[in-house]
Amino acid sequence: GIDPVPVHEADLKLHRKVDRGLLPGVLSMVFRKGKLCHFDAYGYADVERKVPITAHTIFRLYSMTKCIVGVGFMILVERGMVGLDDPVDKLIPSFAELTVAPKEKGDAPKKLRKSITMRQLLCHVTGIGMGAALGDKPSEAEAIYQDVIDRCEAGEILTLAQWVDEIAKLPLNNPPGTGWEYGYSHDVIGRVIELVSGMPLDEFIAKEVAEPLGMKDTGFSVPQSKVDRLAAMYKRRPHAKHKKLILVDDPQCSDWVPPRNATILAGGGAVQKVKGGMVSTLNDYARFLFMLMNEGELDGVRIMKTETCRLLLSNHLPAATGRSNVFLWDTPGMGFMPIGAISIPHHKADKWQYEGEYGWGGMACTAYTVDPPDDLILLSFSHVAHDIEPEDILRKGIRRGIARFHSCETIKHYVLHSCLKHLRNDRETKAR
Repeated sequence: GIDPVPVHEADLKLHRKVDRGLLPGVLSMVFRKGKLCHFDAYGYADVERKVPITAHTIFRLYSMTKCIVGVGFMILVERGMVGLDDPVDKLIPSFAELTVAPKEKGDAPKKLRKSITMRQLLCHVTGIGMGAALGDKPSEAEAIYQDVIDRCEAGEILTLAQWVDEIAKLPLNNPPGTGWEYGYSHDVIGRVIELVSGMPLDEFIAKEVAEPLGMKDTGFSVPQSKVDRLAAMYKRRPHAKHKKLILVDDPQCSDWVPPRNATILAGGGAVQKVKGGMVSTLNDYARFLFMLMNEGELDGVRIMKTETCRLLLSNHLPAATGRSNVFLWDTPGMGFMPIGAISIPHHKADKWQYEGEYGWGGMACTAYTVDPPDDLILLSFSHVAHDIEPEDILRKGIRRGIARFHSCETIKHYVLHSCLKHLRNDRETKAR
């Protein structure tokens, strides 16, 4: 159970953001103990055309693509076709020539002594960084990737195989296993999947994950027949007083609709300025999360064994680094799985971290949280770049709702117990 009042307050807070023009629309869905206990759709999928946001609206997943690709990789691990600790250069020869950036400017990059492993790719402890997105000015760390991004945009790099070889030419920011650093690692995993399976990444994911789970609107592009359901994507003007929304990708001429869609199948979300990664709907992604909650099975269809799913849904950072004190974003109590963050026991963990809870989000304001101990699934979709606040507001509202429900139930139980006790005492007194 969930007390609806804190959840309603969270909804109203998000609705006000829509009314003020800070968000185009908000869409959320919460399941507890397998049942839908909250749904909210407010605002627009496309502000300019006044298209309402719905559970069937198609969104760009960006980094939530990683979760689906991570599952795809584990299917191949289960079949014995690749190992978590296999060296990457076993399949991608260009990764045998990797170098590490020097600590001092002016020094030459050093040859990597030990091969990167598949697990290190899945955990983002490779030293591979990432470039600037949406045409933003790159930071010093992002600048090294700008030439590759520009060449992708110019059509000089057209395939995932070409892109991976170009990335291998760039020095790693740090030696593998040093620490957690977000980057293009899952995009490299996408290429590994292609080489191991003998199929293009989009075809493999469709065959092994999306189609068996009934995720009918999930893929790497949007067919013309579904364009009217594709949300517009926005970003905010960074220094404007009222943070006005700026259109980034128009559904009617979208970079996800053929023939404009990306030819580089980005398993991590995007390797170009805007385009890349998968699209999905709230309903489709809910089915994916129910499969995870059910440990690899949905509606009688099993896509991976229970033990494989349990391995997937565990903190891999200690195995990937050889140390127990490596955390996601250096946050104590935050581990990392092949499909995102997971909360683990730690005395310095934040009060909003719940042991066993896991989740991830995408650049365009899509996010999910799954809490197996509480039997909770939460999905929050909007479509404004680099905005994680909607999921945070909703998640805290849900947590308060659960806490208040348990508190009320405890009080009810106490009152009922007290009443029964008094009634029993009265009866005993009269009997005497």
